[in-house]
Amino acid sequence: MTQPHKAQEYLKVRIETAKPTELLLLLLDGAVRFATQAKKHIEDQNFEEKNRLLLRSQEILLELTQALDRKIGEELYGRLIGLYRFCYERLLEANVRNSTRAVDEALTILSHLRDTWRMAVERFEKSEEENQRPQPKTLCVEG
Repeated sequence: MTQPHKAQEYLKVRIETAKPTELLLLLLDGAVRFATQAKKHIEDQNFEEKNRLLLRSQEILLELTQALDRKIGEELYGRLIGLYRFCYERLLEANVRNSTRAVDEALTILSHLRDTWRMAVERFEKSEEENQRPQPKTLCVEG
């Protein structure tokens, strides 16, 4: 088995066994990684690879958009849709015009979203761990 094939198998298992919060972070990581790599290819004038990577990042944004559930609240839903749409449009612009500036605009938002979700997941998991710990029993002696 070749190294790239092993890496693909590992990623496939990681995705299939991920919790929804982990999957969201994996998707955002991918969108940031692909856009960052695409920016380098714009600078190197490797337009075929730039196109492939920007399309992958855009596909992730479409997946994130489609996965959103209105149950999170109309305000948050609307804001996230707006952010995903803006990033998608900036990446589309980057692809059409070979614009590193447009990539940077999308990356700023995607990186912030990813970091925010990562902090929220860490806090949630820490809270869950604390809630699952047995509480010490206290003995009350009245005299």
